[in-house]
Amino acid sequence: MALGIVELICVLGLITPSALRWQPKLTVAAASVLALESLVFIGVHMKYGETGSIIMSAVLGLIMAFIAYGRMALSPIA
Repeated sequence: MALGIVELICVLGLITPSALRWQPKLTVAAASVLALESLVFIGVHMKYGETGSIIMSAVLGLIMAFIAYGRMALSPIA
């Protein structure tokens, strides 16, 4: 339940700063939290040997890491 709430807050943190041009660092923070969360999920899925879920979590984590890097260094929201 708690992880679902964190994910919903992070989704708002990904969308709101770009849409409203407000607190652009929230996008970086939200994407970073989601990338770290995917690492936790990878560990859990490795424990149970769920290969498909490991791959999905890794891909989503890489996408979130790219978003965090892109909004911090490549194309910050001004």
